[in-house]
This record gives sequence, C-alpha cells and structure tokens, in this order.
Amino acid sequence: MHFYIKTTRIDLCFPFAASAAVILMLDKSRTALLIFLCCALHEAGHILLLTLCSAPPDAIILGVFGMRIERGEVCLDYRREAVCALAGPAANFIVLLAALPFARWYPNALKLATLSAGIGVFNLLPVEPMDGATALKSLLLLKYEERTADKIVDIFAVFLLSTLCWAAALPPFC
Repeated sequence: MHFYIKTTRIDLCFPFAASAAVILMLDKSRTALLIFLCCALHEAGHILLLTLCSAPPDAIILGVFGMRIERGEVCLDYRREAVCALAGPAANFIVLLAALPFARWYPNALKLATLSAGIGVFNLLPVEPMDGATALKSLLLLKYEERTADKIVDIFAVFLLSTLCWAAALPPFC
C-alpha cells in the first residue's frame, strides 16, 4: 500500500504492518509502542533536516527490517550529509531530554527516555549502515578520497566490533 504526503511517496509493506501488529499484540509490557515511537521520531529527525536542506525524500519505505528513506537526485555537500545523518540520533537525544523531567511522576517517561537514548547511541555506531558511519564517511570525504574514507570507516567498524566481542567474552564482574 502506498500514499503520498505532498510529493513524498510512503510505502507501507504488508510484512511491516503484520509484524508490527503481532509485536504490539504480544507485548504485555507496552514497551514496543515506545520503541516504535522512538524509531519514528528518529526518522522524523532525518526527514526534517533533509527537508530543511531542500532535499526532501522521494519515498519512505516501511519494511519488515525498518524504515528506508529514498532520495532523489538532489545531492548535499558532505557537511550537510553528515548533519542529516546525525539528525536522527539528535532527535532521540531531544526526546531523552524532554522526557526526563517527567520521569519522577510517569514511569513510562523514564522508559521512553532510556529507549530513546539507546536508539540514539546505537545509531551513532560507526558501522554501516548506521548513521554514525554515514556521518563519519561524509566528514572524511572532506579531506580524503572515497576509497580512503571507506577504508577508515571499515577500520573503525572492525575495531569497535572486535572490542565489543572481546568485552562480551569477559567473565562477569559479580
């Protein structure tokens, strides 16, 4: 199913709708709804900045593995590309800051803040296809050729993932 918001096509794939419905029905803790909200606000951050940079998306595809933003022929310079990549995590951190003052009275506000922070930090990882890798590569392209920038991003990813695997293999401290 697809529809349009102004000139942007929104594709809602059946597997996305079906899996979201099943997850929401089975989620007794009501955490999935907050996760979906955090993810939607994350993507809204990207879409808002792309629109402000005069590069609105051509299509937004909601698939079973997440949301994909397709852009047309409008190219952004590397700095704007990095800023647009970081807009999603920035939106998550804004939600974190907005929800924290209410955490004392509303337990779900703390849950929303924590989930939003987690999604923001996760997306900052310099591992493709995460936003952190896109931003890092865009900034590296200001100084280096694409091949060199790709190698540096790959080195960051290997180092980070190796460190995380090593840390996961350590015995617990308790």
